[in-house]
Amino acid sequence: FLPLTKIFKLPFSDMMDFVSLSGLLMFAVMKANCTFSGCCGGRVLWYSAAGKAIHFPSPIVETLTTLLLVCVLLYFEHIGKMRKRLYPVSLVSYGALRFVLNFFRLPEKPFVFGLQKGNFWSIVAIFFGLVWIFILAYIDLNKKYREIKSV
Repeated sequence: FLPLTKIFKLPFSDMMDFVSLSGLLMFAVMKANCTFSGCCGGRVLWYSAAGKAIHFPSPIVETLTTLLLVCVLLYFEHIGKMRKRLYPVSLVSYGALRFVLNFFRLPEKPFVFGLQKGNFWSIVAIFFGLVWIFILAYIDLNKKYREIKSV
């Protein structure tokens, strides 16, 4: 995305704000496709009287919660509370959401450290999002400190 910021003369943070919302919408559409294709099934919740397994509607819940997350982030962006922070906040929030919802999906074989792929990559997203947020907070505090010091 860095070359696009140079070509269109946009600040990197503005480009990443745009990418975060479009990326979350892409994830929601991908999960909607899972609903129709039958992949990404949920865990068995119970069995009906006829012995049929009733599964947690994992793709539907993931689609709806991701769309809700997009709406919340759009609201905060609209009122100006998340300017230049949408991308790291979306990394943390979607990572946390996906980490929790992954426990309701059909189990996969362990990927790394005994975690399923979804849980592992959720932790990675949360980590990088938190690091990014702390870096931005440090930069803001440093600017405020310099302003106070110069007065």
